[in-house]
Amino acid sequence: MVLYHVTTKKKLLAAMNQGFLTPPVRAWDNINAAEYFSKSTGRKIIVRLKKDNTFQRLEGHKGQAAISQRQYVLHDI
Repeated sequence: MVLYHVTTKKKLLAAMNQGFLTPPVRAWDNINAAEYFSKSTGRKIIVRLKKDNTFQRLEGHKGQAAISQRQYVLHDI
């Protein structure tokens, strides 16, 4: 399954240098929810992630968000 993580250029560059996203990693189930969050927060970059077993449903957010408390290793950016 695919998730979408919304971030800023500065945070994405830092994650690329480290090789992972630092926890907590929050992501959206669909691109529409990610785009809405992006527009409402001013975070312009949306990264597609592969959902693994570390992601749990995030309370609220209309049931469309997930969270992981572990580092998410970046593979292809």
